[in-house]
Amino acid sequence: MTTTRLAPISAAVMAVLLLLPIAAPAAPKPAAKTATPKAVLVSMKQVTVTIDPAADAKANADKIAAFQSATLGIFSCADVAEIAQSVGASVTDANGVPLTALPPALRETVRTMKLGTATQMFGDRSEGKVRVLVLCARAVER
Repeated sequence: MTTTRLAPISAAVMAVLLLLPIAAPAAPKPAAKTATPKAVLVSMKQVTVTIDPAADAKANADKIAAFQSATLGIFSCADVAEIAQSVGASVTDANGVPLTALPPALRETVRTMKLGTATQMFGDRSEGKVRVLVLCARAVER
């Protein structure tokens, strides 16, 4: 039987051999998956009351005040038709509208408002129309 003699290994070489697996570069991590932005779609009802710009200012002010007061009673989209009828307003449905299609100031308002609530009254009295929007649904497109 023959024995093989190994050459003595210095302490420095032994340390390098022991630490080699730790010093090896780590495998690259897989790239993080980025979520593709989805379109936010909203469904709204626009409630519009018309006023006669040439009419008596007091009559117009009373009509606008009645409209504003009535819209404060909107708590769901089911309320819209009855309230619009009570003040002589018309209702237009806007379904599946991309949030990005709205003007920036309105976009932020609609993005944060509660479902079934109305926006502040807006519109140009000189053009003869005052409106509110009622948010009925907000969904992310799949």
